[in-house]
Amino acid sequence: MTNSRVLKLSSGDIVIFYRTKDQQRITSIGIVDKFYPRKSDLEEILRIIGKRSVYSSNEIENFKKPLSVILFRHQLYLKKFVTLSELQNAGIISWPPQSISEIDDSKYFWIKKHGGIDENLTLH
Repeated sequence: MTNSRVLKLSSGDIVIFYRTKDQQRITSIGIVDKFYPRKSDLEEILRIIGKRSVYSSNEIENFKKPLSVILFRHQLYLKKFVTLSELQNAGIISWPPQSISEIDDSKYFWIKKHGGIDENLTLH
């Protein structure tokens, strides 16, 4: 779930997970199954996520609404986590990501290469 204003996610999109608070590095990649933008009704949100959330219903109830729900499949962990400084030095990002951001193919390929990802295990 996210409060991001991004509404442009589709089934099959690649999502790259950057751990902001504790590690400041990219750790893994997933694939979007379904995207449900801007939901405010708690019962609807709980029905959509089913058992696919680490958050309790009480925690979700206290989140600022509306929320967008992203159902995804975890694809893989990077063999080598890519740090914030590496991303900045390569011009991938300028500052730590605080929300969902889109990157172009060349930046994704750079992340795959520097993350030690086997080309046979990824899309694109």
